[in-house]
This record gives sequence, C-alpha cells and structure tokens, in this order.
Amino acid sequence: MDPRTLAMLRRMGIKTEEIPARRVIIELEDERWVFDRPTVIKTSMGGQEAFQIIGNYVRESEISEEDVKLLMEKSGKSREEVIQALKESGGDLAEALARLTG
Repeated sequence: MDPRTLAMLRRMGIKTEEIPARRVIIELEDERWVFDRPTVIKTSMGGQEAFQIIGNYVRESEISEEDVKLLMEKSGKSREEVIQALKESGGDLAEALARLTG
C-alpha cells in the first residue's frame, strides 16, 4: 500500500499489517481452497480484525479411498497419478478417469 493511504488509514484508527503467510487454507463443507504464497493483509479497527487474501488458489475436494482404488483398477495408474487426477477434476470420477486414460 502506498504511504499516503497508510497514513490516512492510521488517522482513521485503522491499522494494517502484511502477514508473511506461506499458505492459506479455507476449509468448506466438502472441499478446501488452498492458496500458496498469497499476500495476506490484516486490518484492525474497533477491536475487530479482518483478513484479505490475495492470490491464486486450487480447489481440493475430499478424496475417498474407495474412489482412489476404483480408479487405480480401471486405469492401471499409480496411486499418486490417480490422486492428482482427482484433485485436478475436483473429485469428478468420470473426468479423472478420462484424464488418466486419455
């Protein structure tokens, strides 16, 4: 943030701080959003804190062991390859199988 903006925020009682985060993970009900090397800004005002996360993220779905075994059998690929395909397809079995065999 430019120095004039920071000075204005301080005058208004708003404090900002950049957090040196290596990774941020947001866990939802059925998936995770993983931000690698994001810019994280913490803003404090009136006893409350807010965080702004800036960067690209990857959506990871929960991967079941049954899905991994099934795709290993159907595709003949290794566990690591199957898990990667499931991550890239957001857990969609048909799309993962197409990636593995296509």
